[in-house]
Formats: sequence, structure tokens, C-alpha cells
Amino acid sequence: MKHELRGFTLIEMLIVLAISVVAVASAMPSLKEFYARQELKSYMAQTMNFIQSARQMASTTECLSRVSLRPDGNGTYIRSEVIRSSEWKGCELWFQQSGQGSTNSFLINDARVEHMALQQATTLEFDGVSGSLSPASQKTFIVLSKGLRATFSMEGIGNGVVTYAN
Repeated sequence: MKHELRGFTLIEMLIVLAISVVAVASAMPSLKEFYARQELKSYMAQTMNFIQSARQMASTTECLSRVSLRPDGNGTYIRSEVIRSSEWKGCELWFQQSGQGSTNSFLINDARVEHMALQQATTLEFDGVSGSLSPASQKTFIVLSKGLRATFSMEGIGNGVVTYAN
């Protein structure tokens, strides 16, 4: 009675291992680009949230709302604030009721988004009551991150449109 051993030889295992290494190595550039693109989308979503919260504050408080974006090393500094204006009665009332009676502005956000390089500083202003973007603020700005580029366009009621390119 003869027992026959079944299994894989060392050569067969090495061939499978070599094929696996080649498959993983060929997929790495695609995975790195996918990760970088998702990271850029995350940075843009953060920026959009800051901008939309400023727009919402403009319509809620009936005050002018301003978002300033400026390059800051390997990141972008974002500051958004509500600006006091006697033009709208609701604005004055909001400043009084919120305990900000003696100030001329109220800080909404003050943050830095890492690894998102803005090509040039820009300021967006949203009108009180309507929350629409003032005509002078309607602009397009470009953001760079890890070799990828996003173009961000702001118009009208403040809804931004983002397009991505390599």
C-alpha cells in the first residue's frame, strides 16, 4: 500500500507568489491616485461646508457674511464671519439678541485645511436676507493637492460647482 502525498511544490508556490506581487505592484499607482483624489474631494467638501455655513448665516441673521480664503504654506486658511450692518434691521436685532451688541463682526469659522493649496487669496460675500453671493464675489478659484487640481466656481445663490482634473 502506497500513500500518495498531495499538495503544491515549492516551485508552484513561488510562481503564485510572483504573480501576486506583480498584480499588487501594478495596482499601486492606481490606488495612490484614487486615494489622492478622494483626499482632494474631502478637502473640497470641508471648504464647501465652511462656505455654505456662511451663506446660511447671512440669510438667518440678515447680515452680510464674508468668507476669506488664503494660501497658508501647505494649506488654506479659511475664515468666515458675519458683518454687522445697519442696512437690515434684522441684522441689528440679531447682534443685540446674540449678545454681540458692541461688536462689528461675529466669527463663524476660523480654520486651516491642511494639504490643500489655494493658488490665490479670495473673498466671498453673501448678502443679508437672501444669502445670495454678491456679484463682485462671483469667482472661480483653483485648489491643488498632491498633483491633482480642482476648480471651484461660485455664482448666484452661492452653490459651488467643483470640477476635478489631473
